[in-house]
Amino acid sequence: MSSPQATPTLPDVDREYEVIRDKRRIVRLLDDLTRERAMLTALLNEGKQAFSTAIVDLSKSENAVILDEFLPERGNKILIAGEKLWILGQLRGIKIAFQTTIRDSGLESGVVFHRIDTPESICHHQRRANFRALVSLGVPTPVYLRTDGLNPLTGQLRDLSVGGLSVILPLLRELDNLKSGTIIEECQIKLPSEEQISAKAEVRHMQPAANKKNTKVGLAFKNLELQHQRQIQRTITQLEREQLRKQPKDD
Repeated sequence: MSSPQATPTLPDVDREYEVIRDKRRIVRLLDDLTRERAMLTALLNEGKQAFSTAIVDLSKSENAVILDEFLPERGNKILIAGEKLWILGQLRGIKIAFQTTIRDSGLESGVVFHRIDTPESICHHQRRANFRALVSLGVPTPVYLRTDGLNPLTGQLRDLSVGGLSVILPLLRELDNLKSGTIIEECQIKLPSEEQISAKAEVRHMQPAANKKNTKVGLAFKNLELQHQRQIQRTITQLEREQLRKQPKDD
């Protein structure tokens, strides 16, 4: 039996997540889901069928997880041993997802249960450590990305925080060489205040824009200097004030 692998292709889950592979952390998360009787969604047939369930027990000696019966009930009749499925849920407001394999099903006191493999990894959605301020596309805020082996890229700042930024880039052939983990040697931003900062950054995710003509690239700063942190914080404050001014006032 091949080992299930968690990948960024899971349905309806944000790409900003941490992939947890430490067995102790995985067991702790599963224990928490069990204690809280968290409602889970089981996705079958490549996400085309969805059923509600919950974890009722962990069989650590068998390296297995016991799921409650599926609702609607028809879900209990279509499971096949060896079939892969995604389990999605939330734990104290944080999205969790993992892929696993069905072992078998059974009855206990007249109630259906399903045994699945303990996942080898869990996708754990990350809360943002830093507030991100949205930057209007009507405000020219250019971003220049330069790194070894690639032609320089010019884009528009979309949001900004002390931890990172998002940039809208036109679809160019150079984007084929960008991927999660790529280090941008120089990320230069001309802030709305006309100040400029330059820092190293890492590509975290890439997402095609709705118009199919642009790509949204998320980056995390690396070793951002204190001076630049302060400049960004001042910019965020200014952007927040501007947004508040534009909000309609109550009569």
